[in-house]
Amino acid sequence: MKVLFLAIPFSGVDSFADVLAQETICRYDSDPMKQYDGMPISKVWNERNKGMYVHPQNNHSYSDIPDRTFITHMVGIHPLPYNLTEQEFMYQLKQKFDTVICMVPRNIETNWKRWCAINAINSDLPGFSNIEVKESIYKSCGENLYRYEDSMYDQDIVDKITNSYNELNQFANENSGIRIVHPEDIIGTEIENRIEVLNTEIGQWGIDSWQSIQKAGYEMEIVKHAGTLQISSEFTDMY
Repeated sequence: MKVLFLAIPFSGVDSFADVLAQETICRYDSDPMKQYDGMPISKVWNERNKGMYVHPQNNHSYSDIPDRTFITHMVGIHPLPYNLTEQEFMYQLKQKFDTVICMVPRNIETNWKRWCAINAINSDLPGFSNIEVKESIYKSCGENLYRYEDSMYDQDIVDKITNSYNELNQFANENSGIRIVHPEDIIGTEIENRIEVLNTEIGQWGIDSWQSIQKAGYEMEIVKHAGTLQISSEFTDMY
């Protein structure tokens, strides 16, 4: 059982998939293609040799990905190997997974506003230019959305998010065997009947160790997949 999440940045998908993997005893690789951005190619290959290998090549194999693995890929954001286009890369990557989920937002304004705000607010932070520091901030500062002001607008960021959405939407609608999910339907602070919604949706992803979110006891304590329930309502962890 191998699950690929295709998404655009700042939809909350990366953090959600991370926790879901932990609670279903699966491996998780967060957006591995980001390692091409600011990282020497030699180090990329060293990292790949330690385990996960997702870079498509002419003779790519389903067995390149270990069983019980979740991977996210932020579409249209990172440089790709072998001069592949984004559509070619996703098509080859798709062959390695049992389940492919395209997390296609209905509205991308929140995504680019969150990114613009985080960059503007943290631009003078020591080490913000470092890829690891930036990644940590991106994953934990989703609430910066509520501090967004028009002066923070960055056309380059808007263009990146728009391109990411267009590439993802095209792939989702032109390929078969893909499940399309709107992330705001399962991730966010204003979801009614959250437990029922999550159980119904995740139950269709083919994750054999998913047992549904369950309550027990007089206080109706969450006894199964409490972390998945919690991360689905977080607004800070929104990469």
